[in-house]
Amino acid sequence: MYSDIAEYLIYNNPDSSRKYINKALKINKEYGNDSILINLYGTLGYSYELVGNLEKAENTYNKILKIALVNKDTDGVFFGYSSIGGVNYYKGKYNESLKNYHKALKIAEQINDSFLLGQMYHNIGMVHDDIGNVERGFSYYNKALKIFKVINIPEWLGVCYNSLASVYVLKKDYKKGLEFYKKSIIYFKKANDSNGEGMVYANIGELKLKTKQINEAEEYFLKSIKISKSANDKMAITSTYLNMADMLYQLKIFYKSIEYTKKSLKYSLEGNYLALQREAYALLKDNYFGLGNYRLSVLYSDSLSLMTDSIFNKEKFESIEEMESKYQIAQNKLKIDNLEKDHALQKERIAKQNIYLYTFIFGFLIVLIFLIFIFRLFKSKQKVNNELKAHQHIVLEKNEELNQLVEEVTAQKDEIETQREKLIDINSEITQSIAYAEQIQNSILPKKEILAQTLSDNFIFFKPKDIVSGDFYWFTKVDNKLIITIVDCTGHGVPGAFMSMLGASLLREIIIKEKVTEPAQILNILRTEVISALQQKGTIGEQKDGMDMALITLNLDTLEMQYAGANNPLYIISNSELQISGEENSTNIKLFDSSKSKNKKSKLLFEVKPDKMPISHFVRMNSFKTKTIQLAKGDSIYLFSDGYPDQFGGAKNRKFKYKPFKQLFIDIVDKPMHEQKTILKDIISNWQGNNAQVDDITIIGLKI
Repeated sequence: MYSDIAEYLIYNNPDSSRKYINKALKINKEYGNDSILINLYGTLGYSYELVGNLEKAENTYNKILKIALVNKDTDGVFFGYSSIGGVNYYKGKYNESLKNYHKALKIAEQINDSFLLGQMYHNIGMVHDDIGNVERGFSYYNKALKIFKVINIPEWLGVCYNSLASVYVLKKDYKKGLEFYKKSIIYFKKANDSNGEGMVYANIGELKLKTKQINEAEEYFLKSIKISKSANDKMAITSTYLNMADMLYQLKIFYKSIEYTKKSLKYSLEGNYLALQREAYALLKDNYFGLGNYRLSVLYSDSLSLMTDSIFNKEKFESIEEMESKYQIAQNKLKIDNLEKDHALQKERIAKQNIYLYTFIFGFLIVLIFLIFIFRLFKSKQKVNNELKAHQHIVLEKNEELNQLVEEVTAQKDEIETQREKLIDINSEITQSIAYAEQIQNSILPKKEILAQTLSDNFIFFKPKDIVSGDFYWFTKVDNKLIITIVDCTGHGVPGAFMSMLGASLLREIIIKEKVTEPAQILNILRTEVISALQQKGTIGEQKDGMDMALITLNLDTLEMQYAGANNPLYIISNSELQISGEENSTNIKLFDSSKSKNKKSKLLFEVKPDKMPISHFVRMNSFKTKTIQLAKGDSIYLFSDGYPDQFGGAKNRKFKYKPFKQLFIDIVDKPMHEQKTILKDIISNWQGNNAQVDDITIIGLKI
């Protein structure tokens, strides 16, 4: 939960976000889940990047790389190398940046991930662009653009068009540069990326500056700064202030240019952006020279020399060239290997053709020999006929034996046919029995009219995996209270159906006959009865049959709802905050309905957590807890089993999962309940595709 809050705060309040990340890290270290640890360190590193603390960001990404290498986590290793490469790029350590980017590129090539390949091609292009290898950078940008056009990622298409535009500007092809910048803005708007828009506005301002369109340049720079400040993007603010200062310097407004240059220098020193520091020192040197203050001009000239030596020394450039050369050699070797493989395949294909040829010749010779044999046989026909007459009585005896064999085979065939018909009859009887079991199981389900009489706006989505189901729903009305539950029994099909019959019978005994309506008490009694019925002792190797369930009791007069759960949670969607008594170790999850108009109230989804125990003999046998919630008109309640979020499907054949499941309820909550059921049914059907249904699916939706 702390990690969810941290991700929500990271853009608007990175410092607060880090507090929650550190809390989550402290909790996770007790359990030692390296996968979660990598995600938390990733969020922490990015929060440092947002505030310009690149040293801490790099240290954090190095922790991710260390954990991922130990666990052989390919995704984690890629993330570590690419993130460290990005930090070193912003610090002006181009040699280190290229080393890490090339390592990440090698991983992307090994796993053949187009999206990651496109990212790395673009980032390597940026480094070459910054150190003056413009044509090489241009080549990498085009590789990235080609990939992102195929997989259609708007945000990265915006990035690629922006980078290519900057190269055209360097070549003084301003018309082409402006055309590509405008394409970039179109794609950033499609991706709803305001930071990207701000960056492109700054670049267009620089283009307008180069073409002496001063007023238009200032207008674009101010647009960019406004967007960057709202997003707290220090890198973009630094760069834009520097471009504003350069514009004022060209207009010979030296004092104002110095003011903006120092603002840029302040941000670049905070973020340790070495390349931008170097540009700021150069501009301060030129401004003071323009004012005639040669002492300060010389001072900033010395600072500039030191910066240039630290960033662009001969050894670094030689290392970068060596690295690029190694990569190109590796690519050429790969091409040679592919050619050798093609050559080997061609040789194999020729060898197969030779085999076919030799086989044909051999077959032809056999046919020829056979024809010669037939001819000789024909010539000796008279002799053979005489021999046949002599052995006619032998043939008759053999014929009689053959007739006997035919009769035996016919008798065996009849026996097989009889057995087949018996199997068909048995299968038919089994199918009829299961179908009859389905009728019996349906008869224990309560009549929907009970629910419709009290809460008219509701739906029940019930989709068994097999003919009979291990899931069942049950509800009844006791005085002024409506009791509703969804139960997920161990297994599905016939075994699950037996458990559901037992569960429904026990619930009827506890609630209707014994008049027990308090949820936790119902679950405690039900667990005792299930353990007794199944004769569970808790011994090693014993069957772990049982039930997971969520049960609510709704007071129809006061709208006070009580809930208890065995492994199955409860979702409530409301227009306002809800108070949940008894919710000691759970924080309500809130999701905002971003698809609605800003003028409408946002919907809040509350997840009420269950007790992590089943209705069976278990390691933990604590009493179940009742949680009380005061509802209001318009609130929506959802009970469900795990069949929907656990269903495999989609493009990558993965589980649907709970986070999209929650967002789905948020998206459809304003629709009538019968429409919600149709949407849920269509979405899971499209998601499942040709896959088999994994488990029984049951969902009940209620609107107060």
